[in-house]
Amino acid sequence: MKDRIVIGLVSLAVLGALAAGTALATPSSGLVGTPLARGAAGAFTIHDKSQKLKVQAKEPIDVALVKATLAPNGYTGWHGHSAPSIVVVKTGPLTAMEPSGDTCVTSVYQSGQSFVHSEDAHNFLAGSEGAEFYIVYLLPEGASPAPIDVTPAPAACA
Repeated sequence: MKDRIVIGLVSLAVLGALAAGTALATPSSGLVGTPLARGAAGAFTIHDKSQKLKVQAKEPIDVALVKATLAPNGYTGWHGHSAPSIVVVKTGPLTAMEPSGDTCVTSVYQSGQSFVHSEDAHNFLAGSEGAEFYIVYLLPEGASPAPIDVTPAPAACA
């Protein structure tokens, strides 16, 4: 009998946590993500003196490429990732929102532009014509590029 009560209380706690997470989540609207490729890059160093570029992975990493499409006026919802990424905008504009202290930084990227993006909280929004973009994730070995919910949305950007 005592075991049934404990199991019942644990079940209620889990259901309550799931319901709270669902209620506070910031869902996407009009987002389609398509994994295109993934590969183990290992540990490496790129040092291109002509472009003054240096990239170093001291630990093994995976590189994943994802195509993302946002419907007209669509958005990704507030989320983060397990690693930074490089975003290439094929069609846009694509608006990126991210908190910075007590303010919300909004950057607009047009077709043909790229930007480096941290793994921290962000939300991407499409304009009235939608947006298509590609994301190159530089992931810890074995990590998923899947979005990690940010709950609730950052206060600076509410």
